[in-house]
Amino acid sequence: MTNAHPPLEALPIRFDEAAHRYIWEPTGEVLAYSVTQICNRKTEAQMAAIESKRSEWEPRGNAVHAFGEAMLNKEPLPDPGPYERWTTPLKEHRFWNDWETLATEFRLCDLNRSVGGSLDGLGHYKGRLCLIDFKSLSSIKSSQYDISAQLGGYVRMLNDHFGLYVEECRGVWVKPGKTVISASIEPDTCLLAFNDCWERFQALHESENDW
Repeated sequence: MTNAHPPLEALPIRFDEAAHRYIWEPTGEVLAYSVTQICNRKTEAQMAAIESKRSEWEPRGNAVHAFGEAMLNKEPLPDPGPYERWTTPLKEHRFWNDWETLATEFRLCDLNRSVGGSLDGLGHYKGRLCLIDFKSLSSIKSSQYDISAQLGGYVRMLNDHFGLYVEECRGVWVKPGKTVISASIEPDTCLLAFNDCWERFQALHESENDW
């Protein structure tokens, strides 16, 4: 299998992890928002409940993402520690037999909207340009949820900066004992979902500013 595109050249974006902010280095602009922030539709109560369990999901998510990045880049795999039940099914999934990596943990931005983000993986799956996002879940019974808006943010940015047209989007749901690769999601569906989130986000901020 041969890539139709060379590996992507990194954009001049720096991520301030402590502040969780993206910086466009040519001008020093600190981007106002992140893709995750734009796409978040949870209530304050829901966010508080999620935050209360950060000590459970954050180390698991970091371990799964680090493992997935190394796996896609054919680098030595990190020790998964207590998360081997998550990483072993991920590594052994047959999806990767037809996958060729183009970029991982790749920083992107939309300068017009002052939005930054980092995609998990971009590559060719059976010859089609495919965008993936890793999600770790606590239980094999945990339900998947809609991530089309988040993927749509990256689809838009890849097109803006590189003229790349993603052909399919997928979620990689990493559970203990099982990894599920979602069915292909149409990029146009993802774009529409992100645009809807952006409009809602803008409307909310405008109403807050009215006060």
